[in-house]
Amino acid sequence: MKQRLNAAGRYNPRIPDDTITLVRGLARLMPDRQIARPLNRSGVETGHGNAWTQERARGFRKHYDIAVFRDGEWAERGEITLEAAAKLIGVCNMTALRMLRRGET
Repeated sequence: MKQRLNAAGRYNPRIPDDTITLVRGLARLMPDRQIARPLNRSGVETGHGNAWTQERARGFRKHYDIAVFRDGEWAERGEITLEAAAKLIGVCNMTALRMLRRGET
């Protein structure tokens, strides 16, 4: 199968669906500069085999029409971070995580 060239004369890489899903989920939680960190740590490469940067995350998000993170979005959805939940109930983060895993409310 012959790949199509883009305007710059380069081959357009195939992006796995799970990478798109992962970036879509991360974009709900954090801004572009922070999205690059977990992608790089987990070994996910860009379509051209590069490491992720803020600019690459932004470009990827825009290319796949993924909404940008907004401050206060978590509150609108009724979500809080583990750290905020731990502070709210007066326990350390690990205790809060154990409580979540056990299903305690």
